[in-house]
Order: sequence, then C-alpha cells, then structure tokens
Amino acid sequence: PVAMDIAEKEGSMEEIPVDDEKEEEVAAEKEKEEFEQEKETEDDGSSLRSTLYLLFKVALLLLVVVYLIAAFAIDFKRATALFVIAVVVVVYNIYAYLAENVYDQQLEAAEDAVVAFLAKCDTEPAYGVGLAAVMLGVCAIIVGATVRDGRNLVSLFGLVVFVALTWIFSWKPKDVKLRPVFGALFIQFLFGYAVIRTSWGLTTMQFAADIF
Repeated sequence: PVAMDIAEKEGSMEEIPVDDEKEEEVAAEKEKEEFEQEKETEDDGSSLRSTLYLLFKVALLLLVVVYLIAAFAIDFKRATALFVIAVVVVVYNIYAYLAENVYDQQLEAAEDAVVAFLAKCDTEPAYGVGLAAVMLGVCAIIVGATVRDGRNLVSLFGLVVFVALTWIFSWKPKDVKLRPVFGALFIQFLFGYAVIRTSWGLTTMQFAADIF
C-alpha cells in the first residue's frame, strides 16, 4: 500500500505540469484568435474607408467631367482657358502615372544621371566650362543667324554688364555658382528668340494673352 500511495503521488505530481501546459496552450490560442479577430475588424474598417474614399473621388471626377462638357458645349471660346488647364492636368496625371508605375526605374536613372552631371558642372571646372561653352555657342549661332543690325546687340551687351556688376558686388563672389546663372540666361535667351523671331512662338504668346 505504501508503494502504491507513493506511485499515485508521483503520478499526480507528473500530471500537474501537463495540465499547466495545456492551459497555457489554450490561453495562447485564445489570444491568437482574439488578435486575428481584431486584425480582421481593422482590415474591414480600412477597406471600408478606402472604398468610401474611392467612391468620393469617382463622384468628384464625374462632376468635374460633366461641368467641363457643359462649359465647352455652351461657349467653347470663353472656356478655352479652362480647356487648356484641363489638358495640362490630364497630361500631367498620365505622366505621373507612367512615371510611378511603368517607367519608374528608367526615369529615376535619367534623373540621377542629370543631377550627377549638373553636380559635376558645379564642382569640376572642365564640365562647367564645357557646358558654358555649349550654351554660349548656341546663343552665338542664333545671334549670327538672326541679327542684321549691330544696334540690336546693345541690349545683349547691357545684360552682360548687368550680370557682371551683380557678380562683382555680391556678398561673396567666389561662392556664386555660375552654372545656374548661365542656365537661366540661356533659357531666357531661347524663350526671347522663340517669342520674337518665330511665328509659332508669337502665336502661342498671343493665344495665352487672349485666353488669360
């Protein structure tokens, strides 16, 4: 009997950890189920918000489309500026979609290459001088092909003198980056040439002036 009592006690002592392990497993499974239920509830809420936001955007887009069609149908001439703005917005959104979903890697590589080249133009004299030479060469070719009277060069000379004086009397002339200065002048020169010396440039500016 004593041996049986000892065996029963040992068996009961060995069963206790088994029960504890089962309780822990049950508690862990219960916590896991509660966590999954909470996650499903959150997912349902986020999906509902996403659906409502999508419906709102679709409704707003339809409203804008209906408004534009009505404006163009009633008086297209008065709505020309609105038409130009709508075309610009559509083209920009198509470009943004393609840049983000289709040609993202190609555009990112191209942007990195351009930024790296411009950085070299700011830090390495060879690149900076080469870029300035190209821009000045293009300007010289345009001037030589279009200017018939030497008096037309007075404004160009005045622009050069003005830029030189602002550089000389700047706070720190040595810290001025000349690449943005020459780039801005080059763009301004091309814009002036397109507006003054080409029929399509003048027509575009007159069109913009009439609608805006």
